[in-house]
Amino acid sequence: MEQKRQNLYLIDMKYVRNLAKADDHVYVDFTKIMDGEKLIGVLNFNNMIPVDESCTIPLNLRIVG
Repeated sequence: MEQKRQNLYLIDMKYVRNLAKADDHVYVDFTKIMDGEKLIGVLNFNNMIPVDESCTIPLNLRIVG
C-alpha cells in the first residue's frame, strides 16, 4: 500500500473561534506511520475540525541546517 505524505497546517484563529461556537469537539480515528513494513509511529486524531483550504497556512517542518 502506498502512503501519501501528510502535512500540518496552521488554521486561522477567527475561523476556529467561529466553529467552536457551533461544535467544540469532532472525533475521528488514527493513522499508522510506516517505514516500509516497520511501524514507526501513530497519529491519533482527536478534536479535529473541518477546515476550508482558504483558512489554512502550510507549516514547513523541513530541517534546515
